Amino acid sequence: MAYKGRLKKIPRPLRPLVQVPLDALRRAIEWRRRHRFDRLRATVRWWWSVRRAGAKRRRERRLTVAVDIKAFWEPLTGIGRYLYCLLDRLKDRDDVRLRLYGPWTCALAPDPVVEPPRGPAIEVVRYPVPVGLLLPPHRLARWLVRRESSLVRADANDVVFLPNYLPPRRFRKAAGALVVTVHDLSVRHFAWTMREETRRELDAGLERTLARASVVLTDAEAVAREVRESGLAADASVVPVLLGGGHLASELPAAADLEAELGRLGLADDGYALHVGTIEPRKNLARLLGVWRTWRERRGGRVPPLVLVGKLGWKTDDLALDLEQGCREGWLVRPGYVTDRQMAAVYGGARFLVFPSLYEGFGLPAVEAMALGTPVLLSDIEVFREVAGEAAFFVEPTDDEAWLAALERFDTDGELRRRLAASGRRRVAELDWERTAEQTLAALAGSCRRGRGIAGGLRAPRRPPDDDRGR
Repeated sequence: MAYKGRLKKIPRPLRPLVQVPLDALRRAIEWRRRHRFDRLRATVRWWWSVRRAGAKRRRERRLTVAVDIKAFWEPLTGIGRYLYCLLDRLKDRDDVRLRLYGPWTCALAPDPVVEPPRGPAIEVVRYPVPVGLLLPPHRLARWLVRRESSLVRADANDVVFLPNYLPPRRFRKAAGALVVTVHDLSVRHFAWTMREETRRELDAGLERTLARASVVLTDAEAVAREVRESGLAADASVVPVLLGGGHLASELPAAADLEAELGRLGLADDGYALHVGTIEPRKNLARLLGVWRTWRERRGGRVPPLVLVGKLGWKTDDLALDLEQGCREGWLVRPGYVTDRQMAAVYGGARFLVFPSLYEGFGLPAVEAMALGTPVLLSDIEVFREVAGEAAFFVEPTDDEAWLAALERFDTDGELRRRLAASGRRRVAELDWERTAEQTLAALAGSCRRGRGIAGGLRAPRRPPDDDRGR
């Protein structure tokens, strides 16, 4: 070593004091050089594995659909439930590949609140972030996030499916046919009821997104007609696909267990009215609470309690005070978040469901209630007429006296409730998630050239080896 000769100039007793740290430094430098080479080699191997995984995805012979699953990173609400039920019905297909992209596509991302369905048709796209590379894991994760849109584009999916109006940032470069679900047009008809951030995003991006879309899906014909008349999707095919119902039926406890399940929530079988949904202005709950208070006063407090299941949403500062007061007075019950089994029990034990919305795109809670034999009292809006038909009792949404009369009749007329419950079960039998999934898959397949063979439930044609995936 170069420093060995220089050590001779140091007195022999002092040489170990200098030589030991110098030897340690030399070993550290050599180790770092070797370690850096190992990390470089590991980094090259990792990047090569990412490229190979992408090449494998590009060679897929089935119809490939990129799906935004951001909704699974919070407890299931209407849109999350819609997407979950679709994927659950399509997970075992062998003619389609559903690629699920979450808010973060790297392995260091937080896990979803709701695990997506798993099956032969499902592929959750997440990139590994190993340790021991040139970049530490947190920096590598940030790099992947910046590259997400390019990585998604490199997968060359045939179709990009947006179940919630707008594309996330990671889909901005995706080149497949675009299919968008528009659940309602609140932004055009009831913009004042929306969260301001959501309203601004839709104002800024919805028209541009639908201008790119090949197919626009809606949950009902009423909304499809609104989309056509609005001119938002002039060049797209607007396809109404009614949602299914009855997905909670398997969760309903047996009669012997129903009372115990309700008891744990502080409820009594057939002793309460029910509302399900996010608490926000479009649900018209301020009017419902006022009507309920008037009804109690007229009947000296002898009315069933009102149970509200759903999280507190936006623009509810004034309503929150009424909710707190109702809970203190004992006629309002808010059980908070409930599991699917508890939700089925709450539906099954309700005397009736009351749903006074000013506007809806479908009204999934009404269908869930009908599937479990609970009669429904709905506001008289077009989409509810389409979805429920003759299986519901309808009330003008802004007429307080009409609501009071309807509540009184529903509470006292057991025959009316039994007749509507039976009609509701018959109506829900016509609303099937299997059919919803088949019609949605047909729309996805029909949006691009390669998928047209799936429209009738047929197997996708094999792709020629020289087919251009980068169109």
